[in-house]
Amino acid sequence: MLASAVVITIIVAVGLVGWRVAGGGDGDPSFGTDSWNQLALVDTSTGEITVLTDDGTLIKTLPGNGRVTKTFAQNDRFVLVGTDQIALFTDDDTPALIPIDRGDVVEQLDITSKIVLVVGRKNGGDIRIVDVDTGDVTDIGAQAGQADPLMFLETIVFDTDGTVFAAADASQFQTIVVSPGTDTPTFYPDAPLAISDQIVVTRQVVGQRADIGLYDTSGNNLTIAQADIPVGGVVVGDKLVMVSQGGEVFRVGRGDREPVRLGDPATPPDTSVRWVRPTMDGQRLVVFGDVFETVVALDGSSVFTTTFTSPVDAPMPDPAWACLPVGGGKSFHSLIALDSGDQLADLSGVEVIDTSSNGCTLLAKRAGVTEVISAEGVVALGRLRSAALSPDGRSVVMRGTDGSVDLVTINADLTLDDPIDLDASAPSNLAVLFLDR
Repeated sequence: MLASAVVITIIVAVGLVGWRVAGGGDGDPSFGTDSWNQLALVDTSTGEITVLTDDGTLIKTLPGNGRVTKTFAQNDRFVLVGTDQIALFTDDDTPALIPIDRGDVVEQLDITSKIVLVVGRKNGGDIRIVDVDTGDVTDIGAQAGQADPLMFLETIVFDTDGTVFAAADASQFQTIVVSPGTDTPTFYPDAPLAISDQIVVTRQVVGQRADIGLYDTSGNNLTIAQADIPVGGVVVGDKLVMVSQGGEVFRVGRGDREPVRLGDPATPPDTSVRWVRPTMDGQRLVVFGDVFETVVALDGSSVFTTTFTSPVDAPMPDPAWACLPVGGGKSFHSLIALDSGDQLADLSGVEVIDTSSNGCTLLAKRAGVTEVISAEGVVALGRLRSAALSPDGRSVVMRGTDGSVDLVTINADLTLDDPIDLDASAPSNLAVLFLDR
């Protein structure tokens, strides 16, 4: 999701041109499906936590461990990040504490089944992987036997289940692959591009071309293919489906010395791809440049494409999304179904603040009014100071302009239940976490 607790801001819309839908399908996703039954209200100044039922009844209050800079939640787990520690909360009221250094960057990886965090330095250094389910901490530099490692968080690639991770080792010009719970890394030449539990893909850029290496997880080379420089891709079985800087879609498999060209997304002339993100459980690739956005199927066909009149900063989709809010910043355009490219909702004049777990319900603001938008319609919540959307997209914790905090639930007919007053439990410095316990 775009944020777990957010402050709403006023927007000015920027127009888009070149909207086009390609392909078909009968997909009509609307509200999300992930359930929740508890709220954790976090005082970010002290770390104190108040846990409530979904009807606002107090369950317990947990003492704080100091100021909170980030929060993460999924199912029955949640995490509070402070300036010098990470607190992992499971069903036990006493968190597991993982020390971090001041200046460490802590990010959540887009893994659908659990919370996995990476800890590193902005200017490079060691990287640690934290599996919140098990509490395992994998120190890549220590496993690789490096006294002064140089790795960057943005080079991390991983499989969708969070079982294998690869990082570029800038000091040795190699890829290091680790698995939480094991102590033996595997080393590969060049930089990581994509990975699964069976295949590791690396790349080495030479001029305007790249050598793409496919390996099994024992380190055996399956092929090295020369290709246009890839930006990103996904491993499908024992093959790589990738998108190049110019927007072409290629496939590389065992024994291929040249990539097989699958298709050419409708990228505008004289533009280049900035990032590529797999989504819809790996069945779609979202291809983004400053002035265009394209959704590509694994056969290389273009499901959807649009262009923008000026550069935008689009949010990267989560791997579990079934829908995509098209655009970014203050210039969103439409909510589309990723399977078909069909338009589900008009987002003209909207700034998207948060999404449900499947990306099909949006918390947004239009002309100063906060709304919940899905294929089923639009529900206006009024003028608010801040709001947080539940993973199923049917509930919102909202702070009014007068400072009051309420939980509201959207009914099937798009009416609102009576608000539940949370004033007695909500601190002034509030982060909202939705839990399923």
